[in-house]
Amino acid sequence: MCAHPSPFHDRPQRAFTLVELLVVIAIIGILIALLLPAVQSAREAARRMQCSNNLKQMGLALHSYACTWKETFPVGSNGHCKHALFSQMLPYLEMQPLYDQLDFNGSTLTSSVNKQLKHTVVPTYICPSWPYNTAYTESENAVQAGAAPGALTLYQGVGGAFPTEEPYGSSPTVGDWPKNGMFVPYSWRHISEVRDGLSNTLAMGEFSHLDRKGGRFANPPGCVRVWIAGGYVFNSEDDIALMASKVVANPINAKVDKIADAVDFNHLPFSSFHPGGVHFLVGDGSVTFLSENMEYLLYQQLATVARGEVASLP
Repeated sequence: MCAHPSPFHDRPQRAFTLVELLVVIAIIGILIALLLPAVQSAREAARRMQCSNNLKQMGLALHSYACTWKETFPVGSNGHCKHALFSQMLPYLEMQPLYDQLDFNGSTLTSSVNKQLKHTVVPTYICPSWPYNTAYTESENAVQAGAAPGALTLYQGVGGAFPTEEPYGSSPTVGDWPKNGMFVPYSWRHISEVRDGLSNTLAMGEFSHLDRKGGRFANPPGCVRVWIAGGYVFNSEDDIALMASKVVANPINAKVDKIADAVDFNHLPFSSFHPGGVHFLVGDGSVTFLSENMEYLLYQQLATVARGEVASLP
């Protein structure tokens, strides 16, 4: 009696054809291509959140400083190689031990103590979207001479805006500076002087300027400076390079070459590696993201403390 053959008996094993395999690989490739932008977007969102938090922490530090020092904010720059804004905020950023070690009587750049401490990275002063090193040695940063080696700050105080009919410092070497901003040389700004309102006045912003490819300052750290340096005086007291603040004299994220476009150091644009704009700390301690396409006149108005313009954040 013959047994009935099993329906599975001698069934041939089926394999993927080359065409099917290529289709599967193509589908996987498409899915990865769709996923990568989402992952990158999520990472940038996290970086933006951290950057915003850095500025919020500095806002709290500035107001804590003001509560301690009779309602005044720290000085923007205090003369040749003297400590200023970023040194003065340290105790209010849980960096008291670093602050206590600083040599406040010696040069920020040449004092043996400060030369060592300026290489200490302060995490709050670093935007996480900055893709390069956060500290540089003399040999790594020879193009900036003695001004930049050390740990960087990717933020700057807002030093006012040009054009202005108000008093200003005449600096033929690195660019004139107005006296109408929150952080200007030789002035501890009293809160009562911010007559345009703390909620309508920019206090600090991101600064990560690199020249266009081929420019002298195209390689990192470009025109970014160390947190310990408040200012560098050349021929007179007014002829000062602002290393803790910048003047609003160019639009946000302006693609300028410092040498080729003859842009003074003090007038380099607030800039970031975030797409489309820059985070700013407002005088009341809030943080806002301003578009690089915002109206330039409004941007200038927000950068001054007491012009009396009817200007508010967009």
